[in-house]
Amino acid sequence: MALLEAHEVDWHHKHVAILGAGMLVGRPLALWLTREHAHFTVIGADVERDADRVRAADIVISGIGKPGIVTGEMIKEGATVIDAGTSESQGKVVGDVDTDSVRPKASFLSPVPGGVGPMTVAVLMRNVAALAQK
Repeated sequence: MALLEAHEVDWHHKHVAILGAGMLVGRPLALWLTREHAHFTVIGADVERDADRVRAADIVISGIGKPGIVTGEMIKEGATVIDAGTSESQGKVVGDVDTDSVRPKASFLSPVPGGVGPMTVAVLMRNVAALAQK
């Protein structure tokens, strides 16, 4: 969520689709959104079957780990898309999002690599610095 806040994306009163229910992205995010009383849906790894539910979301956060599984056909115009999924394809680190088809539709798209990873490191450093000052 720090990535959304850094780019001034308001997630309040928006429908969030969490793709994947894993221990690194989906579950922690669902718990946090529950505490924040947010409107969200958790969609399993079979996103093709639930493409209509993905398309209904204002914000899509994917953490499945399957290259290019999220396509532009699944994203509504103007949606915010956060790609937190990583895997390797043809010797390169890639995300869940098919960037070429999603970018024209999304109002914001975090890249892989270079999106969630660096933000995670920045937040970790901020938290370490805050603890060191105590």
